[in-house]
Amino acid sequence: LTVRHLVIQGRVEGCCTASQLIELHAPAQVKGKLVTPQVSIEKGVRFDGTCDMGGGGEGGAPPRAP
Repeated sequence: LTVRHLVIQGRVEGCCTASQLIELHAPAQVKGKLVTPQVSIEKGVRFDGTCDMGGGGEGGAPPRAP
């Protein structure tokens, strides 16, 4: 899944990539990898995985793999 701005309120498993922002809102359950320069996780969210913020800078896209 690759988008500009992602809002999750349900169950997601796998890799999610957003070029600007990922928002996780309760009662979200996320298992996998998040790739985004900015992430927001609300109280009550279950997140089991990793988050790669890539050092792309505020509002920028994550760096591309070579």
